[in-house]
Amino acid sequence: MASIARTSGNIFSGVETNTDLAGLVSIAGAQPQAIAILLKDLSANATNIDAEGEADETIDIVLRLIQTAGTISYFQVETGTPYQISVMIERSGWTAATLQTAIRALGTAVGTNSKDVSLSTVTNVGFKLALS
Repeated sequence: MASIARTSGNIFSGVETNTDLAGLVSIAGAQPQAIAILLKDLSANATNIDAEGEADETIDIVLRLIQTAGTISYFQVETGTPYQISVMIERSGWTAATLQTAIRALGTAVGTNSKDVSLSTVTNVGFKLALS
């Protein structure tokens, strides 16, 4: 593999976004966001989404909503409490606050099984490739 010796600049030369050593650096140019979504009902109880993976069910609807303002690179659905959906989004127009508002606005009867997501929470949790 060929390499080019760096004679000036730093490790972030040519990187489009995020020049913080503590943050995730995307060489490809799209700065990803790592988002944790906890789906909760009107009483702030976790919304059971274990059987919500089909078309027009809760998970599908939430993921389609995210894609209206960003590109999902990866997602993972935790089964069992707390029923978290973890999503890595690129080229996103979402902040944690705007996505939380949009998910909550889906209401109390989401999808074919009418799941309540009206008090869901969204957090930008950051991302680390590995810990020692």
